[in-house]
Amino acid sequence: MNQTDDFVKYLTYNDRLKKLTSKELVIGLYENLRIATNKGGLEIFLKSLRKVNKSCAIIIWCHRDKFMFEYKPLEQKYNCIFLGYRVYSNTHHVQTRRLYLTKHLLDIYNDFDKVLSADMNDVYFQKDPFTINIGDNDIYCALEINNFSKPNDSTACNKSWLSMLQIKENVYNKEYVICSGTLYGSYSGIKSYLDWAYNNKFSVHPTCLGLDQGYWMEYIYSVIKKRGCKMKHIKNSDILTGDRIPCYMQNTLGNIINNNGQEYIILHQIDRVPGLLDHIRRKLFFMS
Repeated sequence: MNQTDDFVKYLTYNDRLKKLTSKELVIGLYENLRIATNKGGLEIFLKSLRKVNKSCAIIIWCHRDKFMFEYKPLEQKYNCIFLGYRVYSNTHHVQTRRLYLTKHLLDIYNDFDKVLSADMNDVYFQKDPFTINIGDNDIYCALEINNFSKPNDSTACNKSWLSMLQIKENVYNKEYVICSGTLYGSYSGIKSYLDWAYNNKFSVHPTCLGLDQGYWMEYIYSVIKKRGCKMKHIKNSDILTGDRIPCYMQNTLGNIINNNGQEYIILHQIDRVPGLLDHIRRKLFFMS
């Protein structure tokens, strides 16, 4: 039995996973970091999520050799599950590795209706993420402020990933960068993407930092060509992605709002917007 088979067996016979009843799954990876970091940290993620959703399943991948002592109390405090792994740790960057770990889990546990696969170091929830309305679509795309038609350092970085994947510029040169730090959609929408990545990209630059975002944009813009996708510009989106956002707007409750005056449901890259992380810490830990 190889390492992947061992891992699948571990998931299949995991009693905690078998006892899950929620139809909503939040999943991500967190390891070798303190629970409070200069980007936010895991406790901001978990505390804010549990304020707005008490019952969704929360699963956190963590390399078995990188589990920190301070993680253990979080399992009971926030009703979440840390799952240890070693598979792929020597062959894939952590950002692509998490895709394949989650793919294996969703192969086995297919009763979820909605899935949010998210970064966990720089995310804050203002509302229940599962209230994001995708209508008849399968995927919600969190568009950044960056458009490939207006070059800057961010678009250059994203363009380099797409170039590594041999995606022609005419596929995306008028499109917005899509953030891969908050993958949200129906079970079938997220599972289809993970299956595609596993079957087609497993050996494509597997150790490259950030290439998971290249995979995501290739899938949206070149493979499914935006079919079944809800594309929301950051100005009227439910998800704020903080890259190159110079300032934030808030309502009288102190919640961050978009240009339509609606509260963002998820705030991502909270350390990149000047003053936002401090605002969140005050609101979450001292004003709640």
